Amino acid sequence: MALFAQEITDKIEAELARVTGLYLGKVIDYQTALSKTTPLLSALCGSAVVNSMSKSLLT
Repeated sequence: MALFAQEITDKIEAELARVTGLYLGKVIDYQTALSKTTPLLSALCGSAVVNSMSKSLLT
């Protein structure tokens, strides 16, 4: 019984790690995209507007 419970725990931990990794990957991709587009948006709109938008999107 203990071995069975350990197998279930291991599977749950592996699935949580996978899902967390996917989520963190998306957050990192989003931040990378935002950092690449921020200079362009700054040139178009003015840096103060873009900086406040960036900060609000990342929090």
